[in-house]
Amino acid sequence: MAVNMEKLNAFVGKFVGDLGAAVHSGTVVIGEKPGLCEGLAESPAELRRAGWTGMDVARCMGKRPDLFLRCQRAIAAAVLSCVLLAPSPSYSERMPHHDDRVVLELSALGKRGETIVRAREQVLDILQQGNACTAWFQQADPDPAEVFRSLHFELEMGEPRYVYGMRDSERGQILKHPWGAKSIENGGPNSTVLLNASGPFFKRTSVVMQLDPRGVLAWPDGNRPLTVSSYDGNTPEAQITILLHELGHITGRLPEDDDSWDGRSSRNTSEVLRHCKAETRAAARHRPRGSI
Repeated sequence: MAVNMEKLNAFVGKFVGDLGAAVHSGTVVIGEKPGLCEGLAESPAELRRAGWTGMDVARCMGKRPDLFLRCQRAIAAAVLSCVLLAPSPSYSERMPHHDDRVVLELSALGKRGETIVRAREQVLDILQQGNACTAWFQQADPDPAEVFRSLHFELEMGEPRYVYGMRDSERGQILKHPWGAKSIENGGPNSTVLLNASGPFFKRTSVVMQLDPRGVLAWPDGNRPLTVSSYDGNTPEAQITILLHELGHITGRLPEDDDSWDGRSSRNTSEVLRHCKAETRAAARHRPRGSI
């Protein structure tokens, strides 16, 4: 918001005039101290040592128009500073928003950052609407969209990068895909989501590394598509589901899971999709406006 200088000058003039009237109305005749009024502009410290009060100074202002003008200018400067520096809605509106800050962080991650921005905006499209998915998250936090908007994102560039396979005497061949993302349970606003650069958020396939019954790495066994529930890896549906899954942990809507063979993470994903599958499919069909 621009400052209207004409209105500001009028306000300052009235303020100074009212202040001067108030000062003079409160003064009393205390007798003139010869020579001190003349030295006021040059040696204010001497006047303070001489025991001069504010009323003495005010009386001298009436005798020295130039001194009064200096005081007037000082007051005007103080008022102007208050007007310009006082908090206002327009100042708050110019402060960096969560979106601006997070998108700026993600822009430093190149193509992967662009992918995260797109998926992030698609999740926000879901959470900013009244739907079954949002209502489910609201059971844990009244404003899940604002919590999600505040989240930071980082990349895990190392392991895990493989699908691990192991033969079980009862269940036969079982597979464990590389994890897609991690976050802190009940982390709340401003938490960080760690995305696996080699996981299903970014990759469609991975090498299968077969393990022996003791869990020791044995040999590569071809490639396998990565999936998130029924969705192929590196698709909008998979990416949206992964981010909603992590929001479930951050808000405490989902119980804690880990990168184990027990299937808890997959069960949590199924719970997310039980409430959010229709919204996930609809959001995946639309490219968000905020993509970089």
